[in-house]
Parts: sequence; C-alpha cells; structure tokens
Amino acid sequence: MGIALCFHSDNQSSSFKELMYELRFAISIPVKKVFETLKREAYIKKHRFKGNHLYFWFFGVKKGGDRAGFELKNYMFDYSKKVQLPLVLETSVQRNKEVYERYNFYVYHEWIDAVGGKTLWFMRRDIE
Repeated sequence: MGIALCFHSDNQSSSFKELMYELRFAISIPVKKVFETLKREAYIKKHRFKGNHLYFWFFGVKKGGDRAGFELKNYMFDYSKKVQLPLVLETSVQRNKEVYERYNFYVYHEWIDAVGGKTLWFMRRDIE
C-alpha cells in the first residue's frame, strides 16, 4: 500500500550507474528543457547535505493505505537510528514540508528556482 525509496549516500563521487540514469533522463525530456534541468540538478547536488547520510528520495502511500505511511516512516526512522545516519530530502511542496517538520526534519537550505518560481526546501532529520 506504500513505498519509500531511500539510499545510502556519502557524496564522494558520482557513479557510472548514476551518470547513465542522468543521461537517460536527459534524453527523455524536450531539448529546450535539458539545459534548464541540468542546471537545476547541478544546483541541488551542490547544496545537498555533505557527508554520510540516508537520502530519502521518494515516499508515497496509495489512497486508503491505512497505516502504511506510519509503518514506512517508523521503519525509516528506526533504520536511520540503527545505522547512525541522518535522513536528508528535498521537497517543493509546502504541505509536505510542514509534515516533515512535525517529524523533526528541519530546513538547512532554501532555494527559489528562478525559472519555475518554486521554492525548494533542503531538509534533514538528525539521529534521535
């Protein structure tokens, strides 16, 4: 009923696999958007938390998923504590930002994208 995608990141270097995913993504979008998107992604990478962490990439629960969201959240928080690594994420959705803040995430960097005008919050949850 739900899914959470999270991976260990040490920000040391980009892997060949990551480069291939980025290239595949670049050819999947309109040409006029490629440079805009690459510039945005470069900014995000530059300002993402440095050091060992768990990067919380995606979290979603199917409508009517009952307690799936809480189970996933608790699992991720427990795992973060077990491996002694903070959780890091970005969001551009105000409502999601507020929910994350309720669970002890805090904004460590904020960016307003000049092209789209949207705010992107870089958030972190330390080990508890």
